[in-house]
Amino acid sequence: MTDRPRMDPWRQLAARFRHGDITPIELRRVARAVDALPDDLHHIFCQCRFEGLSFAEIGEGLDISAEEARRKVAGIIALISHDTERQARAEARWRRLLSFWRWP
Repeated sequence: MTDRPRMDPWRQLAARFRHGDITPIELRRVARAVDALPDDLHHIFCQCRFEGLSFAEIGEGLDISAEEARRKVAGIIALISHDTERQARAEARWRRLLSFWRWP
């Protein structure tokens, strides 16, 4: 068994979108979820994802350890990913229910 690194959740979302497994509205929900983060978490997330800073650099800027910065970013990603997947499942259930409805 080979140890392969897990794919970044954001790359997973992008891959799902390319393969038609995710809708554009789902991606917009992710973007809104990031925007709705409290200021300190939004700052951490943006530094990690868009500025390419390491966890050590982020932790140093916030006076926390690199491990704590990593846990915070991982928590943010898990929260957003879980919420997006839960919402997608709920929408799929409604679509299935409505597909049986025959309009007069």
